[in-house]
Amino acid sequence: MQWWAKPLGAGRVAALCINGGALPIRANITMAELNVTTAAAASAGGDAVSVAASDVWTGADAGPVAGGVFHTGDVAAMDSRFLIFAPSKAPTLHPPLVEAAAA
Repeated sequence: MQWWAKPLGAGRVAALCINGGALPIRANITMAELNVTTAAAASAGGDAVSVAASDVWTGADAGPVAGGVFHTGDVAAMDSRFLIFAPSKAPTLHPPLVEAAAA
């Protein structure tokens, strides 16, 4: 299994996973290996909490990135997966508004 990656800006990284072998294979890749964690932290002001993976060809969700690891699922022999990893920022939580009690 080969991985090729390229930063796209705004913390996003394109990654091409190539199975040049004769058998289907499953692989895992960490976001640290793709330098997504570093890029996400820099672009999101250190507040990145998750990474989304999408398929370049279909635009569909490519599956979860759990614990900073992406699982390719089955990649057929002599086939590939082309993905974009993009950081998500945690939503800003605001405390509820509390009206002052009338005296």
